[in-house]
Amino acid sequence: MSRSSAAEGPTTRLRSRLGGPWDVVFGLGILIAAVNAYYIVPAGVLPVIREQLALGPATAGLLVSVMFGAQMLLGVPVGMLIDRVDNRRAVVAATLAVLGLYAWSWQAAEAGDFWTLMLSRGLAAPVTAAIWTAGVNIIGRAFDPARQATAVGVFSGGPAAGFAVGLLTGPLVAERFGWAAIFAVYAAPAAVGCVLFWVTSRRLDISVEDTATARLADFRELFTTATVWTVALVAFVGFSLYAFVTSWVPTYLSEVVGVSLAEGGLLAAFFPAVGAVARAGSGAVSDRLFGHRRRPVVLLAFAVSAPAVFVVVLADTVAVLLLALLVAGLFLQLGLGLAYPLARETADPAVAATGVAFTTSMATFGGFVAPPVGGLLIAGAGYSVAFGAALALGLAGAALAFFVPEPDLGGS
Repeated sequence: MSRSSAAEGPTTRLRSRLGGPWDVVFGLGILIAAVNAYYIVPAGVLPVIREQLALGPATAGLLVSVMFGAQMLLGVPVGMLIDRVDNRRAVVAATLAVLGLYAWSWQAAEAGDFWTLMLSRGLAAPVTAAIWTAGVNIIGRAFDPARQATAVGVFSGGPAAGFAVGLLTGPLVAERFGWAAIFAVYAAPAAVGCVLFWVTSRRLDISVEDTATARLADFRELFTTATVWTVALVAFVGFSLYAFVTSWVPTYLSEVVGVSLAEGGLLAAFFPAVGAVARAGSGAVSDRLFGHRRRPVVLLAFAVSAPAVFVVVLADTVAVLLLALLVAGLFLQLGLGLAYPLARETADPAVAATGVAFTTSMATFGGFVAPPVGGLLIAGAGYSVAFGAALALGLAGAALAFFVPEPDLGGS
């Protein structure tokens, strides 16, 4: 064997191992975690932002909810576009866009310009939605029907991981580099994730030729199907609870429990952190423990997490409070992780990305309304009433779970 052949052997073998479906999940997971850290990071430093910009609780909460609101409004058109374009290029283009918007939001924060900061974060929402929707579509197309829920579930752990990173690192970044820096720091990992995705997805068959023929009737049928709405409502309720807890628990820990902002961010980060594991395993739990059934997992998620959320304000020790956050985060996001593979399974393959986008838009609608409504309840009636409302919402989600459709795994 020649020297060149010997040198090329390991390289060739390494390249042959790259580009599998799970490699793509890994790259997309890093990317989606980074952009979701940017999503939630203001929640971890709201007291500082309120002081620096002289904002009330409900107005400050808009910095978190503006992205949810913008994605709610524009997510479906984004999904319809994703159903008709090259998804790989869409991910790269959206990543380049968010990197520019992160720089803009950083500059607006440095200048103390609240409304420009709001605008830049609002514009970041639809391009973030494009990354998420294309990612779910790519992964769903890369795996066979029996493994789609497991794979998409693993990918759906990325947003929860990003929320945990944002809550944990936001106070630390603000303390070291100033609060404005929290809007720029996640650009680097987003770029790394995008590069990994592009390299590993080169040999993956994720073409969209067969979905580019989606007709107006296909979209009309999607939006008038009861099962599609059921899945979307489950996502709305689940993400409302999720956004409320991640937005206001850090402030509750700081103002009521008396821990420092950094310590509060660390404790609150356990909620999405354990949820990252739950979301990643949601599809596997459904597929392996419940024989591909989705309904029992969603019911269990709400039935356990809703009371656990309310225990947060009943806890008389930090240990009990932390345990409640862990239980709530684990079970709530076990159900949330199934919403997105369910969206693909429920929708016609020709409009699968639109189905995911619609479900995501409903989820982000919950994320949009929960932080400011929570702030109004807290300001007007206190934390106990606000968390009591969260309990009632979670129990409504448990009732809704009885109507969750079961998938037909006969096709993709």
